Amino acid sequence: MNKLKTVGISSLLLGLVTFGPTAFAQDAGWYAGVTFGQSKTKGFCSDVRALVGAGSCDDSDTGWKIFGGYQINKFFGVELGYVTLGEAKFTRTGAGVPTTASIEPTGFQLAAVGTWPITDRFAAFGKVGFFSGDPDLKCSGALLCASESGTELAFGAGVKWDFTRNVAVRGEWERFNLDDFDVDLLSVSVVYKF
Repeated sequence: MNKLKTVGISSLLLGLVTFGPTAFAQDAGWYAGVTFGQSKTKGFCSDVRALVGAGSCDDSDTGWKIFGGYQINKFFGVELGYVTLGEAKFTRTGAGVPTTASIEPTGFQLAAVGTWPITDRFAAFGKVGFFSGDPDLKCSGALLCASESGTELAFGAGVKWDFTRNVAVRGEWERFNLDDFDVDLLSVSVVYKF
């Protein structure tokens, strides 16, 4: 049984390594891309409800990003992007007074990207860096709040598939640490390599 497992795993790895007639991985060069996905602001709804009581709250939205970077070699690169993390919003009407709270973070992300090539076309990657922006926190009614810009930690991980020498698709998860909340972004990106 162990021999069959070994042969099966070896055959799978050989198939992955030899998939496709051409090697698409590039060691170095510039790239740019666009990202769309689902954002979730963790802790926002529970924190607001703890202050003012029950109400309607939606902490998920569409997030997007435009980015560019430089692949220094096949293992390491740097990336800069502009990120919009969608909106989380709470609404409540108590004693005839409407109360609302919303957060809609936007800003710039700078990250170091480590890549682990698995085949010529397929790779896993991880990133760590900083998110600098405005959480755009707004309140009305029974809530008072202030929005302050700042720079916080951002990190993530994902996989990349090279369709051609110049075009790739990425799937990734990222976390952006804001002052009071964390925002997760689960997304798909299209990348063009120059």
